[in-house]
Amino acid sequence: MLGSQGDAGQFRTPRHIIDFMVKIIDPKKDESILDPACGTAGFLISAWKHILKSNTKTRSGDLLTPDERKRMASNIKGYDISPDMVRLSLVNMYLHGFTDPHIVEYDTLTSEEKWNESADVILANPPFMSPKGGIKPHKRFSVQSKRSEVLFVDYMAEHLTPNGRAAIIVPEGIIERDDNAYQKLRRLLIEGFVVGIISLPAGVFQPYTKVKTSVLVLDKRLAKQGAPILFSQVKQAGISLNSARSEILKNDLPTILNDYKAMREQTQVSNLSWYVERDTLLRNGNTLSGQRFRPQTRKGTAQWRRLGDLCRITKGTSSSTKTVPGPYPLVVRGEESLTSDHFQFEGEAVCVPILSLAHGHGQIKRVHYVSGKFAVANLLVSLQPLEPTVLNCKYLYLAIDMVKDQIAQLMQGSVYVTLKVADLEDFEIPVPPMEIQNGIAAHFENLQTMIARHNEVVFNIQRELQEKLDKFWT
Repeated sequence: MLGSQGDAGQFRTPRHIIDFMVKIIDPKKDESILDPACGTAGFLISAWKHILKSNTKTRSGDLLTPDERKRMASNIKGYDISPDMVRLSLVNMYLHGFTDPHIVEYDTLTSEEKWNESADVILANPPFMSPKGGIKPHKRFSVQSKRSEVLFVDYMAEHLTPNGRAAIIVPEGIIERDDNAYQKLRRLLIEGFVVGIISLPAGVFQPYTKVKTSVLVLDKRLAKQGAPILFSQVKQAGISLNSARSEILKNDLPTILNDYKAMREQTQVSNLSWYVERDTLLRNGNTLSGQRFRPQTRKGTAQWRRLGDLCRITKGTSSSTKTVPGPYPLVVRGEESLTSDHFQFEGEAVCVPILSLAHGHGQIKRVHYVSGKFAVANLLVSLQPLEPTVLNCKYLYLAIDMVKDQIAQLMQGSVYVTLKVADLEDFEIPVPPMEIQNGIAAHFENLQTMIARHNEVVFNIQRELQEKLDKFWT
């Protein structure tokens, strides 16, 4: 048994996230609506309210006839495996005016009783955690798996009507895991279901969990037409990303809601969203991670080049804690001055961290410029220019340092987010003529010299002050 399947089981979905998802799908009065992991029926009630508001002249739902209201209520259905959640859902729906709510106790993933039923609209936040040993589903799923999140997404995609639409909250595993079942599921979605991926910030579900999530938006009709997939990045969701969950003014959700309207009207979207062709995603391992395909803002006239074409990118191999100290510098994620008894690299390089401990937020606090013989910790990569006559390494350091926040957005994961070398290779930077690079590098060297002199002056003043204090106190 899974425990509760829905929004109140694993963690409660914020009300404004539910309403946002409902507005994107825009359910109509004559459509069937399903939440196959309904928890306390939050999505179903929000869909009901949305339809009432869409059919209002002076008071809520006054444009609907009694027969239309009755038909609407009969079209709204929910399943949950937990009898406690079913009872809570029934009470919640009674309180919102449903006289005969259609909420049933049902194991969506192992029972075949309702397999042949479908819905025009599906809205859900299914559970991410699988019981020990995994789920034991029947064999009618297109994707065979024991993982609950894979099975739920498969179920919802397969149970949409030909013009059906869905919005589903999913963990990052659905977006990026390389296991065969996840790969097969993503191919299924790309080929015939998904039209949008909305990346949510990791703290949205605080204090219940720090898990990084996204919203899958499915539309069978648009997907079958081959429409490109819309990727969106939410940085602020109208609430603080901590356990306080305070309301804040910054909220990207209305902008992204307008982007979905623009997608359907084939007009321009905001800079929070961008399109990626389906073939591109399929050619790149059935990925649903859109950050690597996000267009970069390009200023000036410099040529833009892939880092993979400019540099040799190599993972570090040394341990920051177990390496024996020695005569060679050891580059680590922080600013510590560590050493190594061996070296892995020789020459100039820029070292970039590939692991972030920011609980779903990609974050690169600092990059490093290093030269000579040195070792690199296994949580970083070394970028060494292939042609020194094409790329000045000091310029490379300054360029990477300027765009490190953009590179951090390529990081993927739930708690420990990592940067794939392939994604870093595809990242592009401007490459001006060599004389301009050399001039920028010279300014950098002058600045470093000034900083070193300043630090020396400060050190000498502090030392003199300490000597005077020592004399005074002794």
